[in-house]
Amino acid sequence: MNKKSQITLFIIAGIVMLLLIGVVIWLLKPVQIYQQTSTLAVETEPIKRYVEACFAQHLEEILPLIGLQGGYFGVPAYPIVYNFTDINLSILVPYYIYQQKITTPSNEQLQDQLNLALRLIAPDCKEIPEFPYDVQFEGDPLIQELSITNNSLSARVTMPVTINNHGSVYHMNSFYFVMGTQLGQLYKIAQKITESQHSLGNAICLSCIAEETNSTGIRVEITTVPTNDGFFVLYSLDEPKGLVFNFAHQFINQKSPREKAFEAIPTLEATLGYPFVYTVKAGPNLQFYDDTDLFDINRYNGTISFTPKSDDLGSHLVNVWSIDSQGKKDEQLFTVTVQGFGEAPTLEPTGIQLARVGKRFTYRINASSSSPQRLYYTDNTTIFDINLLTGWINFMPTKGDVGEHSINVTVTSERGITTDETMELIIAQ
Repeated sequence: MNKKSQITLFIIAGIVMLLLIGVVIWLLKPVQIYQQTSTLAVETEPIKRYVEACFAQHLEEILPLIGLQGGYFGVPAYPIVYNFTDINLSILVPYYIYQQKITTPSNEQLQDQLNLALRLIAPDCKEIPEFPYDVQFEGDPLIQELSITNNSLSARVTMPVTINNHGSVYHMNSFYFVMGTQLGQLYKIAQKITESQHSLGNAICLSCIAEETNSTGIRVEITTVPTNDGFFVLYSLDEPKGLVFNFAHQFINQKSPREKAFEAIPTLEATLGYPFVYTVKAGPNLQFYDDTDLFDINRYNGTISFTPKSDDLGSHLVNVWSIDSQGKKDEQLFTVTVQGFGEAPTLEPTGIQLARVGKRFTYRINASSSSPQRLYYTDNTTIFDINLLTGWINFMPTKGDVGEHSINVTVTSERGITTDETMELIIAQ
């Protein structure tokens, strides 16, 4: 082999060695892994916040119906169609005792009902406002974790989302929201009343109701309705912020309770510092008794008379009973609410609000009261209808709405005292 060939071989071998060394160095070099997490948070955080707030807002608007139907959004397992003639409303009230068995919905069934509600509101929450990237939702939301306490409801929801930011694709799957509500407390009280009633059989347990609701501020109304094979008792639990929870107990092969010795006592409202008088409407030869510290009912004529003090503010569940000359006893449970005088609701300023055509507008009117009473929200515009119980405004502006609007929002307390606020709403293209 000549020297030229040897030199060529050395050069080739050297190049191969350099390549091998380069490969080894590259393999041993610490790998720079692309961390998607930090970029993902930047891309998804606004969408995450929007969807979670949307779920919480819409669910808050649906909770009154779930409460009226005893924890059900859909059709209860054992329903009664009950008509509230005074407000022209028919609802499905569930039996919590049916065929002498407890049929109270379980926590899992409550979760199923909330999932039904989420599927209904999902389309609205998928209407994402303008973002600088493409957002695609896949499938319906599903509650994976649900926690209901006396004063709150929280849920972890899965709903796959794909985000495309100029060719960079990201995925998000989990949402979490928490909201204040006493649905859990009302549900637990209904469970306890049902368990106590079931243990007694066919005797209606009024003392059970007092035991479970005293010192909670929750009012209770009881309605007995005859049926073909007996009767049922409808219970309505009413908490200070206005959430009502209904459920019923069935009594079969039983006669409806005999006619009362005195007429039903409605919810009574007294005012702090002002004398209050109410006389029970009853037949002759009765003696009356009560179980409350608010007043002492007149034993012989059934007159309730007292002047509320500051310690009496709030709702009180009272049991009054009568005994006739033959020793027969009749009793009734009712609520006495003591409120401050002239306490108008407090309404936070709304300021100037901006909405755009084709983009969903949501805003909540925030109001409060220094005494425990329900508040109602109304407006004077045809552009939207404010939610009567929650104060949420939720609508999609159209081209015909473009312009500046001065809208009067009124908050009314249970005593009829009102507070007004003017909201300046600008609707642009």
